[in-house]
Amino acid sequence: MRGKGRKRKNFADILLIAAFLAAFWSVPSYAEPDEKELDLAKGDIVITSAGYSQGEGEEVPHQGSYVITSSGTKPVSHTITIQSDLADVTLKDVKVSSKESPVSLGSSQDHAMVRLRLDGTNILQSTEGDHAGIYVPEGAFLVFEESVGSLSVTGSGTGAGIGGTGRVGALEGTSPENCGSVTFHGGIITATGGSGGGSGIGGAVKGSGGNIEITGGSVTASASTGGTGMGSSPLLEDKETAGTIHIIGGTVKVNGSLGASGDVLTGAEEAASWVEADQMKARISGF
Repeated sequence: MRGKGRKRKNFADILLIAAFLAAFWSVPSYAEPDEKELDLAKGDIVITSAGYSQGEGEEVPHQGSYVITSSGTKPVSHTITIQSDLADVTLKDVKVSSKESPVSLGSSQDHAMVRLRLDGTNILQSTEGDHAGIYVPEGAFLVFEESVGSLSVTGSGTGAGIGGTGRVGALEGTSPENCGSVTFHGGIITATGGSGGGSGIGGAVKGSGGNIEITGGSVTASASTGGTGMGSSPLLEDKETAGTIHIIGGTVKVNGSLGASGDVLTGAEEAASWVEADQMKARISGF
């Protein structure tokens, strides 16, 4: 009897240890990844899935997040290119005035995914050509996470403030004027399209607005004459490729039209009172 009792006890102990080890291995690690701070005043920054490079320097391996600043009192002309399949980036008091897109999520072939946070006051401006202030190509995902900072971003020519860019220098078979997916969870964002008809947020001239979602924050999107404040370009030829705009929170102001012909606007009924727009041209579904 005593032998059987010991066996039952040993078996129970083994089960207890096994349960403990299983629980231990199943607990995810909540350790913060390494954070790398980069000064944009020192040169162009390129972030990939493997790490980063700056200026003429070689790529440095890095698997953590990034905080990008720009030292000095004047805007810098350098740019940020993100080609990573998942990158966590914070812009901290970054001021850029560039002849290119100040921030670019690579090309449609990179399928970049970026979680962006804002700290302090950030100003991104494209000054020449047909460039987006932040280029978000088809297949790319840009998410503005909850944060207390602000961003003012302006495109040039036919480029959007946030979204599609002009066709000059585009890769064959791509449509850079089309916007990818942009989500706003927080922050204070003001986006203005280029003077040649780019959307505030969405497509460049002749481009689709992609997928735009707003759940929080304060978002203001403005277009020049002939452009769309938020959504697809009014000159988009294939309406089957038009975009979607989903608003379920935040405060939204659109200077220009909200959506273009072919776009679909959805959201909770109560969100409709949070949206101020000069015109509503998207097909409304869900309000």
